Amino acid sequence: MTQRFVDSVNGIATVRVTSTKQAGTLTITGTSTGLFTGTTQLISLCGEVRKLRVTQEPAGVITADGNTTVNIRTELFDINDNAVTQTGTEVAYTLTAGAAATWLDGTTESTYAVTTDGMATVKLKSKTGVGTATVSCWTAGTSTQAITVQTVAGPASKLTVNSSQLTVAADAASTVVLTARVSDVNGNLVVSAVEPVTFSMTGKGVWSSNGSITDKSVPVV
Repeated sequence: MTQRFVDSVNGIATVRVTSTKQAGTLTITGTSTGLFTGTTQLISLCGEVRKLRVTQEPAGVITADGNTTVNIRTELFDINDNAVTQTGTEVAYTLTAGAAATWLDGTTESTYAVTTDGMATVKLKSKTGVGTATVSCWTAGTSTQAITVQTVAGPASKLTVNSSQLTVAADAASTVVLTARVSDVNGNLVVSAVEPVTFSMTGKGVWSSNGSITDKSVPVV
């Protein structure tokens, strides 16, 4: 609280108050010895919408399972970063998502949402592919703002083994590379998988890494 002492002239004391860049309520109280206290309030209003703030709720990556949803929230602010809590402002949205996501209704075309108390919300739904989805939005008087949502593989569901080639010369020198791929139910690579994979071999061949005999199981990370 700040104070200013002012002499009365012909029963009147006057001060001037200058607003700050913050919107809100200002309470001014006048007191004088032996008199009742007088109080008045000023409301400092926010300006027109000039900025947007876009956030993801909940934050973080989402699972590429075709069902997971996330909210994209857009808040309105004036040039001085005061929240503009008006209702009825249209916010336009575009989506660049590829195989990663759609709007909640399964479409990817441009859309819009109307603010309630200064906030507009649209929903994204993951598709079954891993990637990123970028949501861009704007409204009258603002520049375009964007946010990127990342979709990731679900739990490990299956393992496939692939060979670098289908035939090899029987010369006791040629080698092939076998690769085990851990994926989710939709075939997305599970990059977080760290469990060892056991390769078992039957037939004519030896493990190149240690020259072991056939029919041996070797754990490989």
